Amino acid sequence: MLVLERHLGESLRIGHEIELRVVSRQGDTITLELQAPEGVKATVERRYDSRRAASQRPPAPQPVALPPSTLPRLSLKRRA
Repeated sequence: MLVLERHLGESLRIGHEIELRVVSRQGDTITLELQAPEGVKATVERRYDSRRAASQRPPAPQPVALPPSTLPRLSLKRRA
């Protein structure tokens, strides 16, 4: 992991095509500007984590239609 400190207006380049610039700061929040080629995907970490968790969940069971002949017959007795 690489930890960098950037000031307002400064940027970070990743390769030749990606630039990340600090454009504003309010309290603990900073606003970043990302310039990258159209094909580059960028995802906010908490969204990425939730998508990753969702993709790792087992799929929900799907209902299966059974023909009536395969269902057990129940005999009900009335209590007196």
